[in-house]
Order: sequence, then C-alpha cells, then structure tokens
Amino acid sequence: MVDRHLQLVERAYDLEIAKPEWLAEVGRPLRESLAGAASCFAFEVDRRDGTSVLGRHDAEDPEVITQLRRSFAEVPPPILRAFFAAPLEAKSSADLLAEAGFDIDATVLPDAYARVGFKDVFSISAFDPLGGGVIFGIGLRERVSPSPEQRVMWMQVAAHVAAGFRLRRQLEGRAAIDQATAVLRPDGTLDHADSDLTPDLRGLLSEAVRRVEQARTRGRPTQEALELWQALIAGSCSLVDHFIGGGRRCYVAVRNAPKIARSKALSRREAEVITYIASGTGTRAVAYALGVDLATVRGYLRTAMAKLGIRSRAELISLHAMLSEPPKP
Repeated sequence: MVDRHLQLVERAYDLEIAKPEWLAEVGRPLRESLAGAASCFAFEVDRRDGTSVLGRHDAEDPEVITQLRRSFAEVPPPILRAFFAAPLEAKSSADLLAEAGFDIDATVLPDAYARVGFKDVFSISAFDPLGGGVIFGIGLRERVSPSPEQRVMWMQVAAHVAAGFRLRRQLEGRAAIDQATAVLRPDGTLDHADSDLTPDLRGLLSEAVRRVEQARTRGRPTQEALELWQALIAGSCSLVDHFIGGGRRCYVAVRNAPKIARSKALSRREAEVITYIASGTGTRAVAYALGVDLATVRGYLRTAMAKLGIRSRAELISLHAMLSEPPKP
C-alpha cells in the first residue's frame, strides 16, 4: 500500500487528471491522514494586486464551503492575511493564529467551525510566494497540534502540490512530453536532453530520477521517501511520469521554476530565495521547494541581504509588499 503522503505527491504531478477533478483527487488521501479528521476541503488561491483571492473549490460537504466563505467575509483583514502569509505551511488554525499573535477564541472562527462539526482546521498551504496554488483544510473534531515531524512532512507535500499546480498552469492542457527539457529512464539514463541543458543539470536530473525511484520503493519510511523526492531539481525542473509503448515508464523533466520578484541587484537564485524568505517561509521549506541544500539557501540569503543592505529577517519580511508583484511576462 502506497503511503498517503506519497499518494498525494504522485497525484500532484498526474496530468491525466482533468482539472475539475484535480483538487478532489489530490486531497483524497488527506481525510484519513490525521486522527480526529471530520472532513476535507480545498480552495485554489490566486494573487491579484498583492492580495490572495479564493477561487475554485472542492469539499466533501458543500455546507463547509458555504460556512467558510461566510466566515472569511467577517474575519478582520489582519487575521485573514495570516492564513495566506507563508506559502508552504502545515498548521492548525489555532496554532497558526497564535504564532501570528492572535487568539482564535477571540475570533468568529470557533463558532463558524462548530456549525459544521469542527473544533479546529488543519491547513496545508501549497502555493508560491507570488503565484497561485492551493490551500487544503482538514476539519478536526478536537483541537490537536501535529508533531513537528508531521508538520515537516506535510510542508514537503505542500511543496510538491504547489509545483504540480504551477506545472498544470504552465502546460495549459499540453502534454508534458511536448515541453520536455529531458527524457530519462527509471535508472537515470538520459534518452533526450535539450542542447542548452548544462552538464551539471543533466547529472542532477539523472540523480533526481534515481532518488525518486528509491522514494517509491515499497516499505520505504515516509520521512526518508519525502527527503529523497524533492519538489524541484536545482530550482529548475519538475519530473513527470510518461508511459511509452508496452506500458514502459520514463520520466519527463519540464522547466517549472516559480515566479520571483524582479531585482537588478540579485541573481536569479538569490531572488528566488529572498522571495520565499520574505513571505515568511522557513529556510528548510525553501531548500526543499527549490531542490537545493540548506547550506546553499543560507549562502544565497546572506549574499542577497548584503546586496540589499538588509541586516535581519524582520527587515526582509517588512519588505514583502515590495516583492509581492510578480514580473510581467
């Protein structure tokens, strides 16, 4: 039996799932993932003029969506913004608001949740700092705080869902094979690569395919599998399954980098890191989302902050509004 976390990761990149069903298919493994889960729902999230806007939704119970939309309209903007701050998060509403300096019991949320049989909601934010994505919610019958280990694993899953969402938007219904930067066999052998693909990236793609195959090995511990299967390769490509004659499977690598804030002072890598960190994303989450190691993220953060004349993360986060507009095409 495939672990629920990996089921969700695999479905995130399944381009055969039609768009209307994708939210439901990706979210289906969630309901049984936490003790005391009552119901699961999901919203697509868009960024417009620096504001997060809820779009298409899916829910096991339609009344949940009706109640949540009504409640969101009553919640003061600072509290609502807390739910859309860091793009790769996995927290209960009570914990998320407490970390932002709010007491959930002083808001309308407990009453709103109670009307649909919840005591709290565990949210998984799977979106880009400047782009769209998805927020999944699991209604809980009791207030529980998942362990730090569980939160890290769900953060990793969120990074994959964000990458899968970004990939689907980029392809707009086109086949991944038609946009392939490289095609690789399950053993990592490169069958095709664009002429501008650097030797370093070719090697990293081959290694990434081998790691994904290891992650999919039956019986592999969940934490180990998720560490092996990162959301991007060198901040550049996502891997998608592709089936050829006789049911044989290969991997297609498609360029799928997130949108970043424009800056003449920073390199692309520095701008990627600074854009995530300025949104409140932790360094571990940034490393996982971009498919680079922690030391690399910390190095880019140091050099970017030095170039921008910023001395603390608090100063950097205060600049988030300046970084909130994505580059024009």
